[in-house]
Formats: sequence, C-alpha cells, structure tokens
Amino acid sequence: RTLVAGAWALLLARNSDRDEVTFGLVRSGRRGVPGGAAMIGPFATALPLRVVLRRDDHAAEWLAAVHAAQEVTGAHEQVAPADVRRWSGVPAGRPVFE
Repeated sequence: RTLVAGAWALLLARNSDRDEVTFGLVRSGRRGVPGGAAMIGPFATALPLRVVLRRDDHAAEWLAAVHAAQEVTGAHEQVAPADVRRWSGVPAGRPVFE
C-alpha cells in the first residue's frame, strides 16, 4: 500500500511539476467498527493524502513519511464525506478530488 501511494505521488508530482501533491486515498472504512470485518456492504471512503517530495530525502525515509501520513489519514476513515468536503475548504460545486 505504501509503495503504491508513493509511486502515485511521484507520478503526480513529476507530471504536475510540484513538490507537494494531494490525492484521494480509498480506505475500507471498517476499522474501528465493532464487527466491521464480518459485515457485508460498501464501507469504502476516499480521504485526502498529502505527500511532500524533497530531493534530499532518502527513499526509505520518504516512504516512512508516506506510511505515517497514511496512518494519520486512516484514523479518519469513519468520517462522513460531507465533513471531508467541509474541512477541505473546497467551494461547493467543485469536486474535492480531481
């Protein structure tokens, strides 16, 4: 999961010529739900993951930072999409993720 997120961040950063990218990370939404692993139905949610790329970082350090950011994001996977939109500051009518 961390390698895929890191590869995606690198691809986005290189194609957008930016050193900081934010993209939607799909989480299962079952963590923290009592009995969630045994429940049937969609629990998926998309949360923003912010990744900063610094040229002087070593790959292992950078991937550790990506992993840490994923863990922080995962702690919020029970949040309603409407709350994510409100917290993002993205104006109504514009997509949170493009």
